[in-house]
Amino acid sequence: MRADLVIQNGRILDGTGAPELRGDLAIRGGKIASLGKEVEAEDVIDATGKVVAPGFIDLHSHGDLVLAWPSDDRLSLLEGRIAQGITTEIVGNCGLGAAPLFGGATEILPQINGWMTPAAFAWSWKGIGDYLSHLERVGLPVNVGTLVPHGPLRLGVHSLAPGETSGEARRLMAEALEAALEEGAFGLSAGLIYPPGMYTSTEELSFLARRVARSGGIFTSHVRGSSETLLDAVSEILRIGLDTGARVHHSHAEAVGRRHWPKLARFLEMEEAARAEGISVSADMFPYTVAATMMLAIFPPWSLEGGYPAAHRASEERPGARAHPGQHRDRLAELASLARGRMAAQPRQSRRLGPHPVGPHRRPGQPASPVPPAADTREIGNRSVMEIATCVS
Repeated sequence: MRADLVIQNGRILDGTGAPELRGDLAIRGGKIASLGKEVEAEDVIDATGKVVAPGFIDLHSHGDLVLAWPSDDRLSLLEGRIAQGITTEIVGNCGLGAAPLFGGATEILPQINGWMTPAAFAWSWKGIGDYLSHLERVGLPVNVGTLVPHGPLRLGVHSLAPGETSGEARRLMAEALEAALEEGAFGLSAGLIYPPGMYTSTEELSFLARRVARSGGIFTSHVRGSSETLLDAVSEILRIGLDTGARVHHSHAEAVGRRHWPKLARFLEMEEAARAEGISVSADMFPYTVAATMMLAIFPPWSLEGGYPAAHRASEERPGARAHPGQHRDRLAELASLARGRMAAQPRQSRRLGPHPVGPHRRPGQPASPVPPAADTREIGNRSVMEIATCVS
């Protein structure tokens, strides 16, 4: 057999957990033709001292709108992932995503998603199927799968209002969820520190997770806190798994704040015990010691009811009022921990991906540019990441 390409002398790891195999990997017609055998080929790559492995799956991507951006500049924001060997991304995580769009989600969702929007562009889709078709039209440098984000489902029927959803609202949410699963989504995700997930009861999540279980999908969650409330938050997703039969997944399992680090061992024990009881539970973790999220995660829920315009009015009408509500000390503690322990360790000059800066940058020795005057908060709420980065660079 003559192959198109042979990767020689590599440490072959096939991703199954099997021991490594040293030898050659032959590719013919775009597919692996043989492993470990000496084969002649048109092209040869010497991989001595290197690992040859399948492409990595980033199962917790927030590239929903970067991937959908119909711009030639999109690749400059993706090349870092590709260079790491990532060939598949799963989007729709943390209850955040670009679809489905209906009801109140049509207006509010683009505002909430501003933090992961590279630049303003028209959203041409409504449902998950439409969104996936849009990705195919603009072209994909990687494979993409999606979860159904809980946020658009609740926004569609309940806007940013707090409190329990009605029976009719839940019926409409379930219909939209089931349609999205039929259109190719792998399951449901929730983000319980973000709007509107922060307003959502365990009962509502269980109601939807039962539909996911029936389809064979997975329920993933950014839990309700990663410091003071961490163990209770983990208990909640385990309870959902027990009550609904759904496979549950603890997204970016973490303990934020040095005094909460011992809880890592405790919640791993909790999840291991749940597996012993028959609950299907898994987790993922950051491969690094920093984190980032959107500012809405630290806003008190009352301030976001009704969207950005209402939040702006509330800040004008009640300056300083309820600035530290007791129920949100967990989020404030996380923010303080991040600021004390992590910000000081960050390099002064941000890294670039391609020609676009990903934040403020300056040459060594160059004085910092003056910070521009604060813009109206209503304008900032609708500005894209690229616009804000350009403004402060």
